[in-house]
Amino acid sequence: QDDFFERVREGFRKRVQKQGLPCEMLFHDFRQKRGGFSTVSYVKEIEEALKPHLEHLPLDTGIFAANDWVAGLIQRVLMDYFSERLHTTGVLGVDNEQQNWWYLGPLAGLSSVVPAFRKIGREAMEWLVKHPGDKEAAAGLLKKFAPEGVVERASTAGSACADPLTARIVRWAWSQLQNGQPVNVSD
Repeated sequence: QDDFFERVREGFRKRVQKQGLPCEMLFHDFRQKRGGFSTVSYVKEIEEALKPHLEHLPLDTGIFAANDWVAGLIQRVLMDYFSERLHTTGVLGVDNEQQNWWYLGPLAGLSSVVPAFRKIGREAMEWLVKHPGDKEAAAGLLKKFAPEGVVERASTAGSACADPLTARIVRWAWSQLQNGQPVNVSD
């Protein structure tokens, strides 16, 4: 399984670099933790792993997170430790599970990739019905599913911008429009 994830990470890195963009990937294996599991210590450990990477990123960086929970945590670390980067860094999550309790305060609404969960589940169930108990066949089963789309919210409104004030204004205006509130020049 680790080999599979390594191939996925490498494939993603190569596709980004092929577009002429720099790509840094952060992977931390939290399964090696000793002494039991604590949600608070788990979140703190992730924050500490993220901080050195976020601190030195260019202001006009885009971040693609493994899921919305990690993307929300990235936004929270930016807000708490590197507020000048909060509005200049684009953050995209995966799974579109926007949790209102997670996004308290001035965090931008998280943009998110919507995976094809229903299609994946339906095809997996059909396969299981056709192949009951066939562990050998299941071990080699691998299929790619295109995402259903992207829900664009304020965390990726427009291009990332190196000027903090301009980026903040663009994100604010986008947020207002997304919430159905008109924006005029005096605003």
